[in-house]
Parts: sequence; C-alpha cells; structure tokens
Amino acid sequence: MIEKTKLIPVILLVFVIFLSSCNFESNIEEKNTDYSGVVVVVEGVKIADENARIYDDCCRLSFVKVLSVLGAEINWKTSELACVKISNRQFELDLKSKTYQECGTTYNFLIPAPGTTTFFCESIEKDIVLDDITLRCALKWSGYSDYIITSNVENKLIMFNSRG
Repeated sequence: MIEKTKLIPVILLVFVIFLSSCNFESNIEEKNTDYSGVVVVVEGVKIADENARIYDDCCRLSFVKVLSVLGAEINWKTSELACVKISNRQFELDLKSKTYQECGTTYNFLIPAPGTTTFFCESIEKDIVLDDITLRCALKWSGYSDYIITSNVENKLIMFNSRG
C-alpha cells in the first residue's frame, strides 16, 4: 500500500496538470457566442466593427476604427506598422509587436492598467482589438479626454462617449 505522504505530491501534480489544460478564455465566450449585429457608436457615429464583443464584465473594440472616428490620421507604412498623428503628436502602432508608443519614446501604451482583470490585445489585419479599459487608457495617454464606454449585452450595443 502507498504511504499517504507519497500520495500527496502525486495528487498535487494531477491537479496542476488539470488546471493547466483548462481554457478559461473559451469558457467566457461560450456564454455569449452570437456576436452578429453588435452595434458600436463612437461619439454619436455608428461604426462597422465586426470584431466588437460584449461580455458581462467588459467589451472589446477595434482600436484603429475608434481612432479614425475621433479624427486621428493613420498612415500605414506596411501592413503591420502605422504612423498615427493626433493633433501635433506622432505615434507608432506596430501590430506585430502589439505596441503603440509616442515617437521618440519606448513606453508601450497597450499594457494592462494596474488592477485590470480583463486585458485583451489581439492583432488583426490593419487593426488591433483591445478590451475597453486598455482602449480608454491608450486614448487618454494619446491626449484624448476621458471616455465612458458602456455596453449592453441584451441589446448588443457599445456606446463610447467623452465625459465632458
């Protein structure tokens, strides 16, 4: 018979293997898998965002589409690298490395805000999809005013408006 003290490490190992094989992200998506028809309204302008997603505790939006509606000039150098001009400031958006930084600096604005539990950052063709908190922070650091992003799961609606 196996001693109890030798059995505990084996049980812990099985438990760790089980946890590492779980895909918690897919569990979130299974609750709300019909994303067709999600409406995104940015400062009163309805935009087509097929990448928009709404969850119980967060939403995801296309960063480049939001920047465009807010008046940023976006010039693509390559399919993965864009120069973004906002007022008199220049930024570089690199989809491959998932970075958005002011030219001449090395600080990446696409990092999770302190205390964030819903961080999401995914590169797609000539855009990057961000969770609402990361998107708000990146816009604020870019010089835009603070925004309120509200979402309604039942109506599949994401509203994006400035506080002021």
